[in-house]
Amino acid sequence: MVRRIGFGDSKPRDSVSRRRSVLVRDREQTARDEAPKWSNRLEPPPKKTRRLGRLTYLIVLFPLIFVGFGGYMLFDAIRFIGVAQEAVGTVVDIDIHSDSDGTTYTPTFQFTDEGGQIRTGRTHISSSGYDYAMGAQEEILFDPHALDADVRVNGVFSLWGLPVIFSTVGLLVFAGLLFGLRMSRNRANA
Repeated sequence: MVRRIGFGDSKPRDSVSRRRSVLVRDREQTARDEAPKWSNRLEPPPKKTRRLGRLTYLIVLFPLIFVGFGGYMLFDAIRFIGVAQEAVGTVVDIDIHSDSDGTTYTPTFQFTDEGGQIRTGRTHISSSGYDYAMGAQEEILFDPHALDADVRVNGVFSLWGLPVIFSTVGLLVFAGLLFGLRMSRNRANA
């Protein structure tokens, strides 16, 4: 037996309430189908989200490596300043390195230590600012305990430049990544 529900039905209220209940049931089913399967915060996230999390950790790791390397160089500069002695060095050799980024120079200095011994040593970094002429004299710092003299030009950049650059770049990128991660989580929770 087929029963028709509609305007011709003898019980219009029942037909309207039945239609509403069918519509409500359909809406509830649609909401359940569209709802995320992972709603309990205690359960582990789906694999797709977990992979994104691992990628995020790898991306955050790179600026931390910069900060760590900058910290190591800062520690080395502080150690060097603690043991270094001053001298006036004469440029006796220059290694020239040219590539697509430009030309850098690594000078070798000859100097006399406090004991009167003549020593030579190369700078620990190459720089485009080390374009000295042969025989030029420069105030240097050296480690008297090192067999191969660790020589650094007595200047702010040669002592503190690389540690500050590495640490600052690493911290800025790390802070930017954390800010971006927080913003994306706020958008996801909204």
